[in-house]
Amino acid sequence: MTLNRFETTLMVRMAVVLITLVTPTQASDIPSAGSGPGPERLYTITLDRGEDLGQNFGTLFEVRTAEGQTLLGAGFLGAYNTFDRADRHLLHVFERNEAPPTFEALPRVNDDAGVYLFDRGGRVYARSAADGLDLSVRSFNETTRRWDLAEGVSPEATPIADGLLTVNDREVRYKDRVILTWPESQGNLSRPYYAQGQLVLWNHFDRNDARVERFLTWRWRPGQTEPLSPTGAIPLQLGKKGEFPYAMGQLKSDVLVTTNQGGVYRLRDDRWETLRSPDGKSHQVYCALNVGEALWLGHYPSGEILEYDGNALSLKAGFPPVMPGVSRNAREAQTLSLHGGDVYAGIWPWAELWRLQPNSGAWNLVRRMFSQPAVTAATTHPYETEATARGAVLNQWGQRLTSLVPLGNDLFVSTSAKSSKPWSPEDNFLDEAARKEYGRVYRMSRPGHVAAPLRWTAGSTQLQVVLDHKTIRVLQDGTLVGEANRSLPNERPSADVLRNGRLIPGQGLYGPAQLKFLQVAADTSEPSK
Repeated sequence: MTLNRFETTLMVRMAVVLITLVTPTQASDIPSAGSGPGPERLYTITLDRGEDLGQNFGTLFEVRTAEGQTLLGAGFLGAYNTFDRADRHLLHVFERNEAPPTFEALPRVNDDAGVYLFDRGGRVYARSAADGLDLSVRSFNETTRRWDLAEGVSPEATPIADGLLTVNDREVRYKDRVILTWPESQGNLSRPYYAQGQLVLWNHFDRNDARVERFLTWRWRPGQTEPLSPTGAIPLQLGKKGEFPYAMGQLKSDVLVTTNQGGVYRLRDDRWETLRSPDGKSHQVYCALNVGEALWLGHYPSGEILEYDGNALSLKAGFPPVMPGVSRNAREAQTLSLHGGDVYAGIWPWAELWRLQPNSGAWNLVRRMFSQPAVTAATTHPYETEATARGAVLNQWGQRLTSLVPLGNDLFVSTSAKSSKPWSPEDNFLDEAARKEYGRVYRMSRPGHVAAPLRWTAGSTQLQVVLDHKTIRVLQDGTLVGEANRSLPNERPSADVLRNGRLIPGQGLYGPAQLKFLQVAADTSEPSK
């Protein structure tokens, strides 16, 4: 009985971990298929996520051809879009294919002109931005086809291990205990980001308070019982009143925070550093996404990707390109996500949805998420002339693509005007059909992707990805947690191509793994019960 052994360097607590590819005869916990037809392919991964320190868990595995083309993969999404961080505990499994997407307009969340989405525990939630009339958080009910009120759900809560980290103006809680009590004399706390064992908070003050905002960070672990001290934070004093966070992300052990005034700040080794100082020029980052070995940031006013490689920031020109027929000015890459093994980007001010196929490196315009007005390069924003004529902000009816949330089999897409402020009779240049395209949620469906919520485990857990002839199934410790349709046989890799593919744990589209692999196996047997 021969073992196929190989080693791969992973970001696993900064260590090198030995990965063993187990042959079917050695996987004693995976019974054979018996007399019936077995799955085309079964991948079994036993892993230990370790302590949840807010890290991106990264890529679980990829299957690649001898030429390096990705056929199949799985990983944990590291994304932050405008206000919301993706649920890090969802496992995303994809099989590359050529099936076209379909779009379904879901019922409206409310009558506001813009909504934002986030996911948690396998559910999608929506709410308006602060200038909307309906600030309720709602979740979509697949059975009733309605957005139900989600009482007690806070967009700023962060799932950590088996609990929630929550923040209000004066207090930070984890589960049922207070971990920080904040003095009333020291302003308010909000916009939490927990990564690499660092709890980052924005400390802000009333408008008539002359004090300037700052970022504060504490080292904290979910298992510690000693509360944090208000005086124990590492501060980053911001330079100008009104500077606040837009997007946050992490790469390896670095934590990055970007602001509305163009600042880009790095937290490394318990020390704040400035990668870009606010200089009065337009420079904003609205989103962050871990892609391979880099952190991608959505940039304004280029509408392109600003890449952080662990050392410096660099703009990727023409990445994505500009939709034909529109101005190249004041473009904003507001949203980034991964779905089906591809990168998706949403671009203001014409709500362009772009798709990057990593195997080819080519961007393709999926569609524009609005049908009105006709595109033009004569103005920068839609309805600019009409808005200016009535004395409104000229870009008020620009078109945002506010969220890209992969969940279950689908990618949920939401739209907005510049703000969530609803239409008024003064905006009579917008007919009813045009108005209703703002604040919509769409479901983009495409076979070959499943985002499955995983149960948190202290210690090891076994994950199985099963490719049957028609479906992809995901099991955790023998329990089905997600399922999706595969594309048609002529649109996807054949069983022989998958069988001959090279299984690579811990490296791929979702970034380097930050977890410990105990076993990785490929088989054609039935999954364990």
